[in-house]
Amino acid sequence: PVIFLDFYDKELAKDAVIADNFYGMYLMTGYLFEQGFTKMAYVGSIHATSSIMDRYCGFYKAQLEHGQVLPEEWLIEDRDEKGTTNITLPQHMPEAFVCNCDLTAGILILELEKQGYRVPEDISVVGFDNYLYPGFPDKKITSYEVNTRVMVKVALEKALKQIKNPDSGRGLSVVSGKIVEKESVRKRDRGN
Repeated sequence: PVIFLDFYDKELAKDAVIADNFYGMYLMTGYLFEQGFTKMAYVGSIHATSSIMDRYCGFYKAQLEHGQVLPEEWLIEDRDEKGTTNITLPQHMPEAFVCNCDLTAGILILELEKQGYRVPEDISVVGFDNYLYPGFPDKKITSYEVNTRVMVKVALEKALKQIKNPDSGRGLSVVSGKIVEKESVRKRDRGN
């Protein structure tokens, strides 16, 4: 049996388990609105993977619900055609950056610091995954934690089900996570 984990493709993946990318990023963006932020950029190459696209769609839904229009320069690529990380800061800075993953958020924070910005004092940053890449400095990124234990459990259950009954139904299973508050978002009042 083949089970796709944290990836799906309508042509390839007949059975997949993914994180709740859409709703998770919708919640992360809503969290920033709750903190009083309205001017947000999204950092992620939306055509690179299904998860980055789904996360962008969750971000965009929250933007629409709050009556915000996303300037073109605030949809920021995080990699080039070869997959090499490359983030260019916009000319007009937002109040917060919503990043497709914690690695992108960490790289963005390093670039912001290099340009003289302080996180979270000047600009807030959120990520996704709640995963610290080995060897990468811990930037205490507020993030949506993916529940990898449950994802693996569901994937194993799907595989066992296919072994026992190859004709069993297949489909996409979505596993929810949770927001983990750390230190990359400045607390604000709605009136500020």
